[in-house]
This record gives sequence, C-alpha cells and structure tokens, in this order.
Amino acid sequence: MKECYIILKKEIRNFAKRKAMVRWYFWIIVMNSFMLLLPKYDFIEISKNKALMCIAFMMFTVLLVPNNLTLDLVGGEKYHKTLETLISSPIDIRSAFLGKILFIQLLSFVALVSITVIDNCLLIAFFQSSFISAGVSMKWIISMYIFIMAGILLLALIGSYVAFNITNLKTGGYIVSLLDIFLVYFLVNNIRDKNDQYAITTALLAYICVFIIAIASVCLMKKSKVMKHIK
Repeated sequence: MKECYIILKKEIRNFAKRKAMVRWYFWIIVMNSFMLLLPKYDFIEISKNKALMCIAFMMFTVLLVPNNLTLDLVGGEKYHKTLETLISSPIDIRSAFLGKILFIQLLSFVALVSITVIDNCLLIAFFQSSFISAGVSMKWIISMYIFIMAGILLLALIGSYVAFNITNLKTGGYIVSLLDIFLVYFLVNNIRDKNDQYAITTALLAYICVFIIAIASVCLMKKSKVMKHIK
C-alpha cells in the first residue's frame, strides 16, 4: 500500500508540472458548460431538457479523463521507454499500476464534482433549473454517479490493455472514445425509465463487478508479462 501511495503522489506531482495537460483538463471542464447554450432540436429528444442534457454531457466529459490519462500514464511509459525503468525498480509492478489507476479515479472524481457544481450554478442562475429538475429523482442521479465511477474504472482497465497492445496510441484513443460514447448512450437511454431502486442496485452491482475485475487484473499482473510488451 505504501508503494501504491508513492506512485499516486508521483503522478499528482507530474500532472501538476505539466501545465499544458492541466490547462487541457481545465478547459474540457469549462467547455462542458457551453452545452447549456445549445438550442433545442425536435429530432434530439434530450436537447429539450437542459438539465438532463448537462448530465449526459457531464458523463461523456468525465469519461474522457480515463481515456486520455490511461493512454498517457500507461502508454506513455511504453512510448518514452520508461517502462523498463519502472519494471527494474524495487517497486512492485502491481502497486505501480494500482497507483496509476487510483490517480485516474481521483482526477476523474475531481472533474465530476467540478462539472456538477458549475453546471448546477449556471442552470440555477440562467434557467431556474438544476439536475434535480431534470425529471429524474435524486436516487437516479446518485446511481448515475456510481455508474460513471464504474465506467471510469472500466475504461482505465481497457485503456491500459489497449495501450500495452497497440503501438499507435492515437488509434487506441479512438477505440476508448467509442466505448465512452457507447457507455453514455447506454446509460442515458436504458436506465432513465427504470425505477429508482433498480437503478441504484444495478449501479452498485456494476461497480462491484468492475472492481472485482480490476483487483483480479492487478493480482494477475507480473513483471514477466509486462516485459513482453516492451519493444
């Protein structure tokens, strides 16, 4: 656990030093709020509900975090030839990977909270609305947040696998982005009409399943397997 904490602190420091990346994440959070300015379209049902539309775009924006970060933290190690150094260090490879995943979860959660606060403030100020006014219950909104965190963890795992097995990181980014869009579409269109208890239960089960898969993936990770991906 100590090694995992060391990696987590290292990634936070490295992120803070990379001003361009910090600015990029700042602007995707801010740009998410511009969705409020989109007009209503008859052929896009969700555009008629500003609050629900904000929730949907919030999902997409937040799920972009594991997409880009995973390819950068995992694929970047491979691309910049620093993976060998990480493997040869005394830090356990599983702790290193877990530390990176925790950092992705942490930054995604910060983005999630930031967008929630900004969007709700703007909805209240200009439209006398809020997420609660989206025509859904608080339990449904909470279930969406759980689904988002589960999606973040899932995309981080898939992104790590893609980063290890695909040479072109840009192609890997496209693959994970398509999964991002699919997750948002599925959640908004398939969970909205379910009852609150069903949504909460399904969200918790989804997170538990993804969490178990993540733990199993970390436990099965070995330096010898990672070495096969070094070219």
